[in-house]
Amino acid sequence: MINVKYRYKSFVVIFFCNIVWNAYGLGQPKDTQVKKEVAPVKTHNKNEDLGWHYYWDDEEAKEKEEEKIVPPVAQPTSFKKLIKPFSTEWFKENFEIIQQTAIDSPTKTNMKALLYAERVMADKSEVFARQKQFVQSVDPMLQEGTRIPMAGAAKNLLMTYKAEQKEEALLEVNKHVGIGFFYDGSCGYCQRMIPVINLLKDKSGIDVRVFVKNTPKNYIPGLSNNIPVYPDKGISSTFEVTFWPAVVMLRPPEDVYVIAQGSLTLQELTTRIVNIAFDQNILNEEWYNRVYPEQQGLLSPEQLADLPNFDADDPVSLINAVVELLESPQGTYQLKDDKNEKL
Repeated sequence: MINVKYRYKSFVVIFFCNIVWNAYGLGQPKDTQVKKEVAPVKTHNKNEDLGWHYYWDDEEAKEKEEEKIVPPVAQPTSFKKLIKPFSTEWFKENFEIIQQTAIDSPTKTNMKALLYAERVMADKSEVFARQKQFVQSVDPMLQEGTRIPMAGAAKNLLMTYKAEQKEEALLEVNKHVGIGFFYDGSCGYCQRMIPVINLLKDKSGIDVRVFVKNTPKNYIPGLSNNIPVYPDKGISSTFEVTFWPAVVMLRPPEDVYVIAQGSLTLQELTTRIVNIAFDQNILNEEWYNRVYPEQQGLLSPEQLADLPNFDADDPVSLINAVVELLESPQGTYQLKDDKNEKL
């Protein structure tokens, strides 16, 4: 006979075993067992201890910022440049202050300060001008009269010489080019150019031809009989003449140079003709020195470029070295073309 007490204990043991078995899914197949997920830790309390492998992001960033801190570097102390009183640099820096102070507050003291500052500047300027004139008077290399007569009969002689050389240059130009004059019968400025054209023909003998429009029977009052007249017939458009009167230089077989559009004097006209002849290599360097003798003795860019190296902080020594160049016979302006070659 089975003991009732023993049976009751056995029943209780089996009952609790079943509960544990079912609670943990030990009685189900592996693929049907329920996996229990662990909820993430949610907290905003930085004082809460979550374990050694937990940390707060801002604490790590703070540590990195502390590592990047660089001690400040001491800046060098700047000293203001000492300026000599009443020097040009001193006036440049202080005169405007003195002036504006007198304007804003025209008291007797401020006005006297301005007037005396102006007096000092005027005296310094006068001393400078007189000393400059004196030094120039005792050094022949600094006197323009040594190279070109500047006064009196000598200057008049130079002007006469230049005029003669220009006339001879025009005679030389006449061997290579001709002049075309465009005349409009309805243009008053064109009529005023007729005496100039006549003088150009008489003095230089250059071949001059006149092309006309709006002129009955191609007759121009006052024009010399030895100057031929032709109707325009589109020649002005071919030569790109847009304003009348106009003067062009014709160089066979095809070269055309517009000298002037509008009226001008005989001196202006002859000067432009000669200069274009130089520019187009019709006249050479020898003619240039004859027509423009004042260009002789000038320093050339090549001479300045060949100067030896000097201390950049000593410009006075550099300028003094130029004296030797002025004494050199190479100190002559040389006419050059666009390729920087001597003509």
